[in-house]
Formats: sequence, C-alpha cells, structure tokens
Amino acid sequence: MKLLRALSINQWLKNILIFIPAIFATVVWSQELILQLVLAFLGFSLIASAVYVHNDITDKKLDAQHPEKKKRSIASGEISVSNARILQLLLIAMGAGILFLISNKVFILGITYLIINLLYSQILKQVPLVDLIPIVSGYFIRLLIGEDIAHAPLSIWILLMVGLLAIYLVLMKRQGDVQLFQTTGVEHRKTVAFYSKMNLPLTTMILIHVITLVFAAYIHFVFSNYPDTFSYLPYLTIPLTYAAIFSYHLSAQKRIQKDPISILLRNPWSLLFVGISFIMLIVTLYPIQ
Repeated sequence: MKLLRALSINQWLKNILIFIPAIFATVVWSQELILQLVLAFLGFSLIASAVYVHNDITDKKLDAQHPEKKKRSIASGEISVSNARILQLLLIAMGAGILFLISNKVFILGITYLIINLLYSQILKQVPLVDLIPIVSGYFIRLLIGEDIAHAPLSIWILLMVGLLAIYLVLMKRQGDVQLFQTTGVEHRKTVAFYSKMNLPLTTMILIHVITLVFAAYIHFVFSNYPDTFSYLPYLTIPLTYAAIFSYHLSAQKRIQKDPISILLRNPWSLLFVGISFIMLIVTLYPIQ
C-alpha cells in the first residue's frame, strides 16, 4: 500500500490523452491497436510514476512543510529515500521496456519525457515561467505517443485545447503555492517570490482568460470536426463543456492548495458533464449500424 501511494496512481488519469488521437481520428480499431495503446498507457504511466517518485525525493524537506504534500509516503517517512530510489529505477526499467516493445519512436518519446522532467526537478523548476514549459510539454508528448501508435494526425484544435488546459493547471498550482506562502510563510518553490508579485485579482483574471480560450478552442473543434453531421449531439456538448470547465474552476478556487487531479476527482459535476459530452461525441463519431 505504501508503494502504491508513492506511485501517485491518481495522476495516471492524465495519460488517457494517449488514446485521444485514435478516438477522434475514427481509426479502424483492431486488437493490435488496442493492445499497443494499453501497453503505451501502462509503460508511460510507470515512467511518469518514476518522475513523481524522483520529485518526492528531491522535495522531501519542502513537502514535509506543506499541509497536503506532507502526507506523501516519502515526505512522511513511510518509505526511505534509499528504497524510493530503488523503486524509481525499477519503474523506469519496466516502463521503458514496455514502450520499447511498441516502437522506437514511442520509446524515444517516453525517454524524452523522463529526461525533461528530471531536468525540471533538478534545475528548470527554479526558473520562473520556464518552469511552465516542461510540464506543458508532457501533455503534448502523451498526445504524440497516441498519434504515432494510431497513425492519426492530431487536430490543431485538440493541440490548442490540451496546451491551454495544461497552462491553466500549472498556473493554478502556482497560485496555490503563492497562497501557501502568503498564509504560512513557507516558500515551497524558489519561484514563489516571482509569482507572488502577481496579485490575486490579476492571477484570477489570467486563469479566467485561459479557460475562456479553452472553451473557444472547443467550440472551433466541434464546428470544424462535425460540420456535415445531421446529429445535434456534438453541439449539445458545448454548454455541457462550459459547465464542466467553470464548475471545476470554482471548485479549484476553493481548494487551491490541492492537486488539480484530486480536485477533478472530487468534483462530481465536472466529471458528469465531461462524461456525458464524451459519450455524445463518441456516439456521433461511431454511430451504431
């Protein structure tokens, strides 16, 4: 159980992005394609967990002062640093091995993600604004893995939506760091001093602008990908997506110091609206014959 907690399995939800290119390109599904996508999800998830373990080792002392992160296995002392390093190496070996079985490109993308995030943990996260780039790039790497496996070109609108959502989530986390610093004096990141110069109303306004752009990109996605359909279902997803985004935003503002994925999992309305919208799009893309 301690080891499972160290893997941050709830963060694997992000890796569903690997399936997105195949789903929205309406490829011909086969057992081989499904197997490769599932293996890619598993392999990448193991490498991502290795990154989370590495971050927890690096930030152990700072995490111990954080109201939420102090509960993590490494920060709380449930798992020793030496055991955590062994776990990290095993995760990398297993994850990289699985990705290598799929293709050389998928393997290279997985290793690229690993290297970028190790650099982020050691160096890049100390540089304001630059610290946003490695995290955002991770979301694109997930899409590129799915694109390579399914041989499905990515829509510019999907790339734009994912990129903007990634920026929103990172800025939300930085806002939480600033709030923690202002209320407790704990400087969880060296970049807090920079981000704290942005007052709360300004930060909130930027976040609202970003999620508004996400919503605008989604509208363009619907109208550009479903122009000839006689179904009204894709267009019904627009208000549902709007409700999901702003429901999440309101929930995130109340739980600003919590992890973005944890906030989503604890927001039944956003999950419901996203789930219904996804089903509507799938039904339109793959009509029952």
